[in-house]
Amino acid sequence: MVSNVAVAGTAAGFAGAIIDPLLFNGTPLRGWSFWFVTETMNYIAILPVVFSCPTPNWRWIDRRREYTWRSTDFRKMMPLLSVLLSCVLSVLVGGPDAATFPVPALLWCSVTYSVFSMQY
Repeated sequence: MVSNVAVAGTAAGFAGAIIDPLLFNGTPLRGWSFWFVTETMNYIAILPVVFSCPTPNWRWIDRRREYTWRSTDFRKMMPLLSVLLSCVLSVLVGGPDAATFPVPALLWCSVTYSVFSMQY
């Protein structure tokens, strides 16, 4: 996977080496390096999510149609609500450290929910 990411980032870098001087008046080396790093980071961030995606399950669609709010256990929604509350508090408080407010709530979500919690 790492070699595929490196090859894809290199190919995007070559495209950037051509496009950057034409569109942004930069150098080919700057275009190559910028596009290589950007695409490599995009692949590193996106590929694990794509690879952990579950296989399609048509029974899931039938269960989703039968879903009602009455069947919701609100205790399971507490981590999500804590993320929303901490995001609102971080905006209200402001400052450079406000971005760390949602981290405990996000950790709570990560140990409570699965990666694709909407599946079941």
